[in-house]
Amino acid sequence: MPELVIREEQIRALHNAQLCRWICDYLREAYPGPTDRLGPVTLTELVTGAVREARGHGLQDGTDIRKYAHVVFLLGPRLADNSPWACKILASRDYHNSRARLRALEDAAIRHLEKAGAGKEK
Repeated sequence: MPELVIREEQIRALHNAQLCRWICDYLREAYPGPTDRLGPVTLTELVTGAVREARGHGLQDGTDIRKYAHVVFLLGPRLADNSPWACKILASRDYHNSRARLRALEDAAIRHLEKAGAGKEK
């Protein structure tokens, strides 16, 4: 019987697929209406892009990547290009680890959305 060989790229692809499913499940649970409106294909594409972006920022931990994808879900793709304040947080060396950086990014995104919402109410 031939030996089964799993290449490193295949392992990475499986891990990324599992990570994307986990993040999509999180977003569906947290935001059922908006994720239903997006549909499963668009949501998966958004999350896949967010995972790619997160890795481009050097993030490796699944929880950190989920937090990044959460912010991308709230604000849109190419986060660092479209939100200067997000780029500043992502580039900052003021945080003692990536978890603290991503928590600050999530908090800033929520403040940004609250501020934008308050401006619309006026």
